[in-house]
Amino acid sequence: MRRLCRYMIMLGVAVFLLGMTGVCSAGVVIKGEEKIEMKSAPVATAVATGGKIVFVLTDKGTVEVYSDIGVLKGTINVGRSATGIATNWQGDKLYVTDSTGKGMKIITLDFVAEFNTEGSPFEGPENAPVTIVEFSDFQCPYCSRVAPLMKRILKKYPKRVKLVFKNYPLTRIHKMAMPAAIASLAAKEQGRYWEYHDKLFENHKTLSDEKLLDIARELGLDMAKFEHDRQDPRFTALIERDTNEARENDVRGTPTLFLNGHKLGNLNVSFIEKAIEQELKRVCDDRKKQASAASLSKTGQGNAGAIIADSGSEDL
Repeated sequence: MRRLCRYMIMLGVAVFLLGMTGVCSAGVVIKGEEKIEMKSAPVATAVATGGKIVFVLTDKGTVEVYSDIGVLKGTINVGRSATGIATNWQGDKLYVTDSTGKGMKIITLDFVAEFNTEGSPFEGPENAPVTIVEFSDFQCPYCSRVAPLMKRILKKYPKRVKLVFKNYPLTRIHKMAMPAAIASLAAKEQGRYWEYHDKLFENHKTLSDEKLLDIARELGLDMAKFEHDRQDPRFTALIERDTNEARENDVRGTPTLFLNGHKLGNLNVSFIEKAIEQELKRVCDDRKKQASAASLSKTGQGNAGAIIADSGSEDL
């Protein structure tokens, strides 16, 4: 009887352990696998902003920076003696350990987004030194408040600032945001984009299919052409492009503004104007440096990419 009990206890422990092993094995399920093709062999990795940015130290002494979907955002030269990397949650600090000494290099990063603006509505000079890219939603009440603010900015800097409007309809909560975005692009085909844009924000609380038509009639649009253009798949593709760019650049809501690729953390008028003045000064200084360098000799450019290793420059 004792032997039987002992056997049963041992069997029970074995079953329990097997059960635990089964649970542990089943606790992680592989849902998919992707591979990022790199220029050099990876040595170490670090992630930031909840995994949306991936830093990869390579055997060439560079850190390649990728989005979470494998898009290369930029390359940073840290030297071949680098042995490891780490970052803070925001991803604007890169910590590099080095085999040549007892110190650790801390690099401050400034992320500069690059956008495809072909086909996007814009106001201001096409080659203005400062470009503001606005991601917006026509049903968003906060976006409606930014519209007059942008007009004020453009009025103050008529020759130095360009505003590019990109649609980021939050379709889960705003069912009319996508139809409104498409209608605005149809109005653009008749040269009335900004008037239609303004009317949409004026009526953001009461948008409906009928309201979209009423606004078109009020602006005197050719209704047959307007209805035809609303079915144009080009506009849906353009909005999808804008939406993808928003997600790639960690746009979490609307409105979101980028000033020459730098995301603005404050939508206060005085803050934006200060950022514009700083950027105008930076652009002016850069042009002077380029002109000076060109007068001396033609030199090769440094690392190209969407990330700048900042060692003292002003943040926007």
